[in-house]
Amino acid sequence: ISKDCVFWSDDHPWQLWFLNMGRVVKDTELKKAFWNKSLDICLRSFPTIKIMGLMPLSRLYELSLVANNVLEQAYKAIITDCKDSGLNREHFEPLWNVKWGEALSLVGKKPGRYFPFSYR
Repeated sequence: ISKDCVFWSDDHPWQLWFLNMGRVVKDTELKKAFWNKSLDICLRSFPTIKIMGLMPLSRLYELSLVANNVLEQAYKAIITDCKDSGLNREHFEPLWNVKWGEALSLVGKKPGRYFPFSYR
């Protein structure tokens, strides 16, 4: 989907739409494409959206769809920008005090713990 589509709107939660599309499709390459698109949108946004990038990142990690160095780099970009951004430190602190793979596993196992909204 590109911004040239007639139904594109910047205020729509596309990052969550792509996340969920990756969850429902069976084809592994499509999963990877949807989750990468979700992650890309999150990485280009402000902290409250950027932190949501941990959800598609955890999916990519769980299925080993992206090289570990790429996953780690994306994780660090998210954490670096979000850690002192005003996000609730206590809420996300368990993800900041562990190694990147463990943090992604925590999000993958219990996404509702960190992202308690109906889009997950």
